[in-house]
Amino acid sequence: MRHIVAGGHAGIFHCCGSTSTTRRELADATVDVFGLDRSLLRFGPAPAEAFAGQRIPFDTSVSAVATSERLGTPLLSLDELLMAFRHERTHGEVAPL
Repeated sequence: MRHIVAGGHAGIFHCCGSTSTTRRELADATVDVFGLDRSLLRFGPAPAEAFAGQRIPFDTSVSAVATSERLGTPLLSLDELLMAFRHERTHGEVAPL
């Protein structure tokens, strides 16, 4: 997002990692990178009443390939993104990417 602002770009930009990741994979990776308590994670289907009468899309994935090409920036892995976030939280400064 820094490159979008710094470059004065306008339009729609998909900002995400280089690989498709499930919610569970994201939770597991976050626990690993931040050293959190894995026993607090709970997985399973949502309660039926949580989405009663709602249409749920089958696929909500996005690709950031066009964004990467337009900005001339690499797509980072999930671990690289989480490590940068950890650096920012720990040091109170923007992580060099």
